[in-house]
Amino acid sequence: MRKYIFVPIKTNSTRVPNKNFRDFGGVPLYEHMLNKYANDDIIIAINTDNESLIEKYHSMKVVGKAGVHSHRREGHLIGDDISVNLIIEDFVNKFCEDDDIIAQIHTTSPFLESKTLIDAIGMLETNSSIDSVVSANVIQSRLWREEGYGYCPVNHNPMRMEKTQDLPKLYEENSCFYVFTAKSFKNSGKRIGLKPYFWEVNFPENLDIDTENDWDFCCQVLKNERNVEI
Repeated sequence: MRKYIFVPIKTNSTRVPNKNFRDFGGVPLYEHMLNKYANDDIIIAINTDNESLIEKYHSMKVVGKAGVHSHRREGHLIGDDISVNLIIEDFVNKFCEDDDIIAQIHTTSPFLESKTLIDAIGMLETNSSIDSVVSANVIQSRLWREEGYGYCPVNHNPMRMEKTQDLPKLYEENSCFYVFTAKSFKNSGKRIGLKPYFWEVNFPENLDIDTENDWDFCCQVLKNERNVEI
């Protein structure tokens, strides 16, 4: 069994141009994330269309040794509308055996701690009752949804006024990480298997950069909480 941290990194970004390569605390955003796992005995596999990254991190042909290795993205998998599941499928089919564990992350979750991800990998590795671990925001507040006839309560009874801490927990995927086995992915074609465990990830680890406002906010968090000049 091998363990991979799988990181898709594309050259172009629509909403935040060049975001994967922007300076974030003195290094490119992608490097800020990769550096966290430099001392972990896990293979970091980059899937990218960026030639400089392919050259910098060599080739997935040397897979089997811990470190950072690159995998050139196939032409038909390049584009803003391509599902990440197709990119993972290509990687799994080319490089993985059924019992391999893949932890898929994004460079755009800059505050995700390495310990959090390593612990999530360990849970999947040691717990046979689950087939995937998914990062999530936990919501325990009174939620409503809009219907054609008006508004309908989602997770509470308005006639009872329950305390929010007594409400059932709702889990919102936050895309910080998905941990799964190659076998589970092959069976379902999805990162979330049939027996998932939802792992609560809180602020600031759950921050994600998807807009320019997100970028500015994360830069401010980095400056304030880690005393790093931006």
